[in-house]
Order: sequence, then structure tokens, then C-alpha cells
Amino acid sequence: MAAKMTIQTRTQLPVYTAEALAAKNPVLLKGEIVYESDTGRHKLGDGTTAWNALSYVGGGNFEGPVSASNITQDANHRFVSDAEKTTWNGKASTAVATRSANGLMSAADKKKLDVIPTQGLISSSTMTLGSTLKLSSNVSYLEGRGYVSYIREIGRTQTSFAIDSTIPAGSAPLQIIELVLRCIAGLENNLTISLLLAGDAANSSIAIPKGSKLITLSFMMLNGHIDKYSCYRVSVI
Repeated sequence: MAAKMTIQTRTQLPVYTAEALAAKNPVLLKGEIVYESDTGRHKLGDGTTAWNALSYVGGGNFEGPVSASNITQDANHRFVSDAEKTTWNGKASTAVATRSANGLMSAADKKKLDVIPTQGLISSSTMTLGSTLKLSSNVSYLEGRGYVSYIREIGRTQTSFAIDSTIPAGSAPLQIIELVLRCIAGLENNLTISLLLAGDAANSSIAIPKGSKLITLSFMMLNGHIDKYSCYRVSVI
């Protein structure tokens, strides 16, 4: 009886560069394994598919790039485009906004805004006040039933002018208008303001002392008066 022998062997699988395999594009035998020497990746032949059309074999994980078309998205796993990422990164912080930083509005501030009525806003004017200021036409604002402020410059040498308090035409005239008259350098003379209010038979006169720099007049629309504003309040600085 012949003696048993143990023969030690080593098997070497075909190894080529990725460039050489792509250029030759061979059809591997079924079960044949070929490695790329420069990438370490390998493919398993099926006997019919050429090298370039074969997929790389994964060792439990994917090797190399995987085409997005080969990935199935679901509700919890989706791709994000560069544009979407840029939009998200540009959103304000979830921290509450401050005077110097953008952010979210606090619940307390939202409650404060909710109780403010619709406002009519007026832009500041740098024009020098003329002889008559008409609230119905010389003052431009948005309709609303809230509160509006308007600033008009006064010349230093102005000595008198009149205010026409006719209510502006519109479906929702403002209930209160605050008119701010400003003379940054201060009036050189006493100033007389003449105005006719609703219910008055004659004009009322307001005396403003010289040196005044800021005059604030508040006009109010009371029930029963639809042609002119009724009341006014004056403060002088």
C-alpha cells in the first residue's frame, strides 16, 4: 500500500490593472474571479457578461462608488441636493431673535403683536412746511384703523401756518394721527398754529415758543364726526 503524501499548494487568482481590464474587457468564465491590482476590487464572472458590464463584488460592504439610480429612497432615507442644503444652512437660528441677531420670535413678543391693530404708516418728509398742511392730501399713508406718525420739517424762520384737519377719504380712515413738526436748530420766532377741528365754529390757535425743536400734535376721530378730526393733544420740546 502506497504511503500517503501531503502536498502544500498556493492558488493565485488573475490580477491586472483596472486600466488593462477595462481596455481588454474580457468575458470571465462562470465562477472565475479576477482582481484589479491597483484598486484591490474584484469581479466574479458569469460566463456571458463582459468585464466592463460586470458589477464589482462586495465583501459585505459596497466597494467603490454606487450609482444613485441603484439606491431605493424611502420616507426616512432620501437624497439632499446642494441647493436644498444651501437653503437649510441659510435659515435663521432657532434661538429667539435679538436686536443684533436674527432668530425666532418669542411667544411673549407674538402676543404683543397680536393685540396691535392694523396700522397706517407714513414715511418721513424732508420738505419744509408750507402755509397750510392738509391731513387729507398732504399726508400720504396706508388705510387702517390704528395709529400713524408723520414727520415734517419746519423752517427756522416760520412764524405761522394752518392745519386742515379734514379726514382723509377712504373706507377705513385712521382713528388717530400723530403729526410731528421738527426744527433741529430751534425756532427763531414764536410760531402760531391755526387749525379748525370738528364741532368748532372758528379756528383754534396754538402758540409755540421760539427755540422749540420738536412739536407733536395728536388728532383723534371721535364718533359722530365724519368730516374732520375732533381732538388734539400738543407737546413741545
